[in-house]
Amino acid sequence: MALRNTNLEFYRARADEARAAGEEATLDHVRERCRRSEAAWTALADRAERTELMVLITPRLVRALDPDEVPPLPTVPGDFLQVPVPEDAPKATPPAASAAPIDAPQVARARRGN
Repeated sequence: MALRNTNLEFYRARADEARAAGEEATLDHVRERCRRSEAAWTALADRAERTELMVLITPRLVRALDPDEVPPLPTVPGDFLQVPVPEDAPKATPPAASAAPIDAPQVARARRGN
């Protein structure tokens, strides 16, 4: 599947419009403004062309979870960052299951002092 860079197309279209407007302009300062605009749009197009993003996806088949099965969450940075964790690093503990949910409006009022 090929992805089109819509920004690149947009920038090139604006550069073409600025070039056409500059060719039609009769006043020197308008013509110069259009040339600067064309140069800016062209520079943006060049940058967009050089920095095109490529995403590679590798599909993996996984088994379906039972409705009551919950996968374990990572609690130690090394579990999901794949970096060594120092031996003296404090161990993370998962939040208590009985923790009360946070009431966002109540927190906002507390911050305002109401």
